[in-house]
Formats: sequence, structure tokens, C-alpha cells
Amino acid sequence: MIRDDCLDEEVTVEFFKRLSRKGVPRDARGAECFAFDVIKADPDVFVCKGPFVPDGVFVRLFRVECISDLRYRLPEETLTATGVNHKEFVDSLPDEDLQSLTDEYDGPIKLGNQIDVVWVTDFERVEPLFDDFAGLLDRLGWSEAASDMGRCVVVAYHREQVGRTIHVPRSLDAMGHPEFDVIEDCSAEMGMTKPITAPREMGLPEAVHRGCTVVPSRWEMRRIS
Repeated sequence: MIRDDCLDEEVTVEFFKRLSRKGVPRDARGAECFAFDVIKADPDVFVCKGPFVPDGVFVRLFRVECISDLRYRLPEETLTATGVNHKEFVDSLPDEDLQSLTDEYDGPIKLGNQIDVVWVTDFERVEPLFDDFAGLLDRLGWSEAASDMGRCVVVAYHREQVGRTIHVPRSLDAMGHPEFDVIEDCSAEMGMTKPITAPREMGLPEAVHRGCTVVPSRWEMRRIS
């Protein structure tokens, strides 16, 4: 677990209490798995516990999705109709077929990872950066697109659709994401992404919310370059 002095003490104590029940891990990887399992078993207790992000920012939310994760985002009937309900099929789709799954679909998508956390940035801040899309991904600290044949899907949606509160990210939200940097200022109103190669100060606003279903205002395939 990343040191996080801003996380509520009760949450931290409960996390380590449950973690101790797992026993002694065999190695560092085992310790990570134990910690992840504790949070996955009860996300209501452990995730999205940072301060609320104030109204007036993050009015439209933005995130980037792996191509392979479309099988979790789209309704099962939509994927079944196209025969691409397995990771390997989605990964290998030609661009034109993949664009059919984005350009022609305007219904709801389901967001949330295994611990029911959704990572977002402020669409108003990233939209002007779209002309240098590879640079934008770098500043977001997002490198997963390389494993999806240089493609990804961008998603934008209105904050009011979430139906959940928006929070400053804390360490337990980032379990399984070692690239995350804890914001040490406990009064900060938002987090900050960790760029891959760009200077640290070029990070972009970052927040988290719980899993939900939204109808995106922007939903399209993009190539990195």
C-alpha cells in the first residue's frame, strides 16, 4: 500500500485489520493480491473516500478505455449481435469493425474496474489537447493502448449522469495501479495524473467515482498517432 497520510485513519485501520486476516504472503506479488482482494471484497468501505471534488469543475468527465475492455462496457446483446464478446476477438477487430462498435452505438455503457472505481479527468482541460493525442495519453499516464494495436476508445460524459459523488483519489483507489502518485496536500480539490515521459508538472486533473452506467456525449475509437 502506498503511504497516504490523508486517508481517514478508520479506513486505514480497517484495511490493515482485514489484510492481517489473510495471513503471510509468499512474496511481494502475493501481498499485492491480498491487498487487492481486501478492497475488492468490500469497496463500500475502502474506495472513493477522498474529499469531494467541488461543483463547477469536472462538469464533463473524460476517460480512455482499452479496446479489450469494450466487452465489459457494452451491453451483452450488442456484443453478441456482432460476435465479439471475447477479449481476443475485440482486440483483433479491424478498424472499420471497431468503429462500428463506437460510431454506430449511442446507448448506455457500463463503467467501473474490479474494485468499482472509475478514473476520470476534466474534459474541458483535455479537449484542446486532442490534436496531439499521443502527448495527451502521455500526460494522462496512460500506456495501455500499446497493447491494443495502437488503438483506444475515448469516453466523455456529463457529471450529472454519474449519480455518485466525485472524489480526490486516495491510495486505496489506486490498488493495482503502481503508476499512481498520492497527492500529499490533504486540502487539494483534485488529484493530478502522473505523466509517463512529460514533466511531472504537466500532469492533468484527476478524480474518481464509483462504477455507474452512462450514455456518453463522446464515444469514439482513436489511434495513438
